[in-house]
Amino acid sequence: MIGLTNPWVLLGAAAIAFGAGAGVTASIKNGEIARLELRQAKGQIDQRDAALRDIAAASASIKTAAKNYQDDKTSLNTKLDAIRKDMKNAKPLPAGCLLDVERLRYINAAVDAANEAVAGQRTGGNVPAAKNAK
Repeated sequence: MIGLTNPWVLLGAAAIAFGAGAGVTASIKNGEIARLELRQAKGQIDQRDAALRDIAAASASIKTAAKNYQDDKTSLNTKLDAIRKDMKNAKPLPAGCLLDVERLRYINAAVDAANEAVAGQRTGGNVPAAKNAK
């Protein structure tokens, strides 16, 4: 047991033990910090994934609304074209400017088509409401 009684050897051994203990403690703390950062990063990824799903759902809803609009517009244009054709082929107004039954029927059909188009309008519902930012 030569050297264990020497105070310098004991002091050196204590310094080495202290340094090793400090290194182990630092490694443990660094590992904990890394785990917390990983947990935070996963949480951010989950939030971004949820936002992307919301965007995809909104996009699908907008596409559906746009298609419905195109279908409604095409249908209405077809009806209006038929009404225009019928009005063009209608007999001229009598000299007293009274509407005959045929012309009155065409005008009523045009009014009915316009009312039908207005009644078929959807307000809201097709486009999702904006979510409150957190």
